[in-house]
Amino acid sequence: QLMSREAIALEPEAPYWLGGAVEVTPHVTEALATGGAASPFLALDYAPARKREGPRRSYGVDTHPVRGFEVVTLCLEGEARDAGGPIKEGDVRWLTAGQGALVEGLGSPARAHMDPALYRLRVNVPRDLKMSPPRLQRFEARDAPVVALGDCMLRVYAGDVCGVVGPVEPEVDGTQLYVVDGSGQVDLPLDGEATALMLIVRGTCTVDGVVFGANRAFYAPPGEASMQVTLAASTKLVVAL
Repeated sequence: QLMSREAIALEPEAPYWLGGAVEVTPHVTEALATGGAASPFLALDYAPARKREGPRRSYGVDTHPVRGFEVVTLCLEGEARDAGGPIKEGDVRWLTAGQGALVEGLGSPARAHMDPALYRLRVNVPRDLKMSPPRLQRFEARDAPVVALGDCMLRVYAGDVCGVVGPVEPEVDGTQLYVVDGSGQVDLPLDGEATALMLIVRGTCTVDGVVFGANRAFYAPPGEASMQVTLAASTKLVVAL
């Protein structure tokens, strides 16, 4: 019999500046990542949308090399851009680094009044896939199918969720990424054999009486193939498996 899912809070670390431009908060500690408790996730960084205090030049995040894992960048509000063009709300950029690739720097228009909300996930891959050819997949929000679940809408980016398949082809079969937007009590669909990683973007998510507010994250070790949560009105969260 599968164990019921336990929600384990992730304590955010001190924010740091990416490329001197975007202030992000790490939610997966190095100890947690290397210890394997949150496997296959190596890092979850999140920069909530922020109103700019005043005009400035368009900013950029340094381009840097990576290898052996995947880097997922999801824009959740506002607009960012890289060498390939704009990354608007709901757009995803999924880089399989493989034997080596460059993570493109991110920027934002100088005229923007808000810094975009950016979610960045690093996903480990098995050793036999670490030297695969690099691949960059870019999809707009409209490319990701939406499915209703209770009073929520799920936008699916990767994997099979409620019978709907996302456009991204992850390096590891079974990887899932979807965004939940809505309210009420809902059974989030999960893979019973995978660790689930959740980040609340806005609103609150209550699991077994424990309330997680905006900009907080938690993970759920393998167990049942769903997790009952209660979402306050207009709650948005990102689920990765």
